[in-house]
Amino acid sequence: MKKILFASIFIILLGTCAYPAKAATVETYNISTFEVATYEAVSVLASKDAALPNLTVIITNFRNNNGIARINLFITDEGFPTEPQKARKALMSGIRNKKVIVVFTCVPSGEYAVSVVHDEEPDSPLITSWLDIPAIGYGSTSKSRNFFERPTFYGAKFLMDDKDQIVNIKIGY
Repeated sequence: MKKILFASIFIILLGTCAYPAKAATVETYNISTFEVATYEAVSVLASKDAALPNLTVIITNFRNNNGIARINLFITDEGFPTEPQKARKALMSGIRNKKVIVVFTCVPSGEYAVSVVHDEEPDSPLITSWLDIPAIGYGSTSKSRNFFERPTFYGAKFLMDDKDQIVNIKIGY
């Protein structure tokens, strides 16, 4: 069993196993900050009698702890990467020690893509460049990052099967 130590992180647990037919509203639940000794501890905490697997997203490389992280789970290219109202699930989280860990519970098998935006000023609208790329810190499950192109769903998609899964996203500015 490989141990992963995360000191003082936020764990966000969302939803139940009943997924809505359309995009969900933004939900945020902050569980108190604590240390997690292993991924299994996160998985047990998140699953809590869930029949479907969980998707854990580990986001690193924030330049500071200011503002919030906006994390979106997409099932199609519509709205990807910056329109949370078109995401299957959308959430916001505070940033602690320049990282965020979120758990999407009860994720059915299929193709997904995750996008993250570091919104340092949550009260102002999202700023994008003339190429429609977020002009603030962002990242996705894409294998590569091109500073001259907006991330695409097809470049960022991954297959979620019937087992718990972990994806890592590194924020870039």
